[in-house]
Amino acid sequence: MLAPSPPRTGASATDAWDPIYGPVTYIIALLLFALPFGAFVLWRRRNPDGEPSRTLLLLAIIAVAASVGSAAWYGLTRREAPGVYVPPRVEDGRIIPGHTEPRR
Repeated sequence: MLAPSPPRTGASATDAWDPIYGPVTYIIALLLFALPFGAFVLWRRRNPDGEPSRTLLLLAIIAVAASVGSAAWYGLTRREAPGVYVPPRVEDGRIIPGHTEPRR
């Protein structure tokens, strides 16, 4: 097993061995991506010559419609604060947090 490499200068938050996010985050994302494919393979092995029932097809259509609908609702209702985002910075040894300023 590979040991995590020491932090590098300029390492990003998406670095695979970042102490905050670590490789577990990527493993979980990969497993969540692979889950529907694994479920399909399992279903096909249990029913090699069978077709999906109407109930299963209806539930799949409802699930897809709910997913698309919730993604659309989220995208249409999400609002950002009006103005221009100013990223965090260091002034006189103090950290000034990121904030939004009105447009000029």
